[in-house]
Amino acid sequence: MNKLRWNFKKLLLIKNKYINYDYFFSQKLKNIRQKVNKSITLNINHEKAVKDLNEQGYFLAKNVFDDDTISHFCEEFDFVIGKYESTFDKNDISNSSQVRIFNQKDIIRDKLYACSALFSNSKLKKIIETQLEKKFIFNSEIFFQKSGHTKYPLAKDFHFDVLNSIKVWLYVDDCCVNSGPLEIVKKTHTKNKEIRDDSYIKKLKIDNVSKIQEFKNSLKLTAPKGSIIIFNTDIFHRATEIKKEFSRKVIRGHSFSEKSQIYNYELQSTNSNH
Repeated sequence: MNKLRWNFKKLLLIKNKYINYDYFFSQKLKNIRQKVNKSITLNINHEKAVKDLNEQGYFLAKNVFDDDTISHFCEEFDFVIGKYESTFDKNDISNSSQVRIFNQKDIIRDKLYACSALFSNSKLKKIIETQLEKKFIFNSEIFFQKSGHTKYPLAKDFHFDVLNSIKVWLYVDDCCVNSGPLEIVKKTHTKNKEIRDDSYIKKLKIDNVSKIQEFKNSLKLTAPKGSIIIFNTDIFHRATEIKKEFSRKVIRGHSFSEKSQIYNYELQSTNSNH
């Protein structure tokens, strides 16, 4: 058996250099994956998630993961932020470090087992599938973002995303009102979807920033560490100020509809000089 495993390992290294051998045989990976999947199964209700997304434009599940599981996410978060160069300049007024991973194989290579389990979870995929067309790209972008004190957070104005997606956010640490929680405006996704769909049909650029920046029904999504937010990016949303001595750590995945990707490609082609 050991010889078989060694030969299999050599084959993987030859054919696919990115593949982590432990992915197939690691007991640690198996244990973490089971814990992550079990926590999602127990603490996220499919029917409620779909209902809230349809009616409100977002779903919040608090305390999805226990402290032990959260510790794995924390270790993986710190590893990624420490290993990879941020996409933001260190002197940026947003005071944020952000790393983007576009290939889930890289998550396996770096032994980010908790993140791998979260962003490949079948229950989350089924929830997202109810919001997008049958053809969509499941968690094609994984973001690790650490933000410190700032009055000028990224995306500080209420907006909806031009390229529609369903985003899954994990609060790696407690996110109180002083920690810069995500703020959303409930039920705005329906009208914004109409505007976005029209732009897709006509291949037009659109102004996706709200002309109104104060809403009575806006809500700051504060939650303890280990909580998950799922929201439709057609909803008006924005980042909020992070007060002194506070910070925020978020890991998030973006699932895009095929329609949004076609629109993006065609719009770029239309505006290209080639």
